[in-house]
Order: sequence, then C-alpha cells, then structure tokens
Amino acid sequence: MICITDGEPNDDDAHELTKMLIEAGNKIKAGPHHPNSLGVQFVQIGGDVKAAEALGKLVQADTGNIVDTVPYAGPGTISPDKLERILLGGLHPNIRALRVP
Repeated sequence: MICITDGEPNDDDAHELTKMLIEAGNKIKAGPHHPNSLGVQFVQIGGDVKAAEALGKLVQADTGNIVDTVPYAGPGTISPDKLERILLGGLHPNIRALRVP
C-alpha cells in the first residue's frame, strides 16, 4: 500500500493509525504469512517537520517492519531510482534499506 501525505495526522488519527499498523504486523507474525506479504509505504510530499516526525514514529513503532517512509521535497520529477524505492520499498527489505536522493 502506498500512502502519499503532505502533513501530520489530525486529532487522534496518528494514535489509531499506529495501533492499526501494530495489530497488522502482529497478525502477520502470528500467521502463516511471509514477513514481506504486507508493506505500507508513506511518501511525504513537502518538508513539513511535524509530518516527518509523525512518519518517523510510525517507522519506529513495533509494526513488524511493515512500514517504510520516503520523503520527496520536489520540485521537479522523481528519478527512476526514487520511483523504484517508493513502489517497492514497502515490500522488499533490500530496497527499503536504500536511501535514494
């Protein structure tokens, strides 16, 4: 799943989102599923500091490593390497580890 965002969550959304992602990660760990069967990629458009902090907290939460974030400050186009990182980083740990400018 790819989520594109430009700001921090409203109200209690951040808590609810974190809780849901932790529950999903726990279900994957407990079930017969491959650890890479679910990935949630958050793409941050712009430079909102609070949004970056909120996304960082999602990555640090105990979600079973299903969450990844990629910042995109623009302007201009997204490079092929950055696009690959966005599209595949949520699912594959080797691509997730890349830090493409």
